[in-house]
Amino acid sequence: MSSRVKWIDATRGIAVLLVVLLHADIFAYREFVEGNPRALWEAVNTAAWPFLLAPLFMLAGLLRPTLLQQPAFSPAIRRAAGTSLWTYSVWFVVFAFAATAGLSTGVPPVEQPLQLLARFVLPGSVLWFLLALAFWTTLLPLVSRLPMSVLLSALTVLAVAHPWMPGKEGSDLYIRVLAYGLFFALGVYFSRQIRESVESGRVELLVVAAAIFAFASMKTTTDPMRDILAALSFPLQFSAAAIILMYVARFLVNRLPRVGSALAWYGERTLPIYTTHALLFFALKATPWWGQLVAGSLLMRWATPVLLVVAASLIGIAVHEVSQRVPPLRFLFALPQRRRRDAPRAVSRTREP
Repeated sequence: MSSRVKWIDATRGIAVLLVVLLHADIFAYREFVEGNPRALWEAVNTAAWPFLLAPLFMLAGLLRPTLLQQPAFSPAIRRAAGTSLWTYSVWFVVFAFAATAGLSTGVPPVEQPLQLLARFVLPGSVLWFLLALAFWTTLLPLVSRLPMSVLLSALTVLAVAHPWMPGKEGSDLYIRVLAYGLFFALGVYFSRQIRESVESGRVELLVVAAAIFAFASMKTTTDPMRDILAALSFPLQFSAAAIILMYVARFLVNRLPRVGSALAWYGERTLPIYTTHALLFFALKATPWWGQLVAGSLLMRWATPVLLVVAASLIGIAVHEVSQRVPPLRFLFALPQRRRRDAPRAVSRTREP
């Protein structure tokens, strides 16, 4: 029997779908169009922004409820963190070779080893999410003796302070690694409470989350002290968005089962879709004809982000399917398995006649 929870996979599916849509807009669409089509997709992605990474981090923590009870560097922690770090490393190399071929991937080309090392530790590509999962999965057990209030307070300070950290938000993505640790920790600490509330359909948590989200969103868009208030409300707004998305996913799974099942199926493939999708956008942007194609057709001016989401998702799923069917390629999304040596045959001690 499968141990997967459909509403959790559906939540992932919605979140990663929105991630791919945002990157399609930013990397391969926005600079080629003007006017209403561009304004529409910018508005969609601005509204969706709180629902992208915060749910993915909170779900990752929610699925590791015993993380803080395990010894640091236990086999389970090494396996969980190692899978994320391994996948990050493999695709970091792929991105580096893509950069060598002329694509703008956020990773330096292979002939710049020092810059590569720096960007491996301080990420600048969309792969930062995988490094963040490995980082927080490893770090939280090391500080598990701290009281929950102290740890969550420290992570809240990091989240609030992220706009003023050294570097440029959007390219120096170590900032997001630090800022989103709070949502991972909330998932770990409150895994049971969140799951019970969402699975039972109790609306109290949803009502609170919706109220917090509405208040935080209002304050970040209407007050003159916009930047400061946006930073202060970031932990509340994005935590609330994660909870709301979980309830939406559960509703779709229960009330619209075909839609919910499709999103859950998509969410099961979050890892390959997330790691591969941006490469298509980088490749298209580097071609001399892509901009003309997008700008030259009414359909493409309005529908390009959707078409790119479909294409990138299909490519990611196809790469994953191939890697699963071809054993030498399984390393693309999973830790290499140690080969078990056959047990030595027992040597007969009976003397020959």
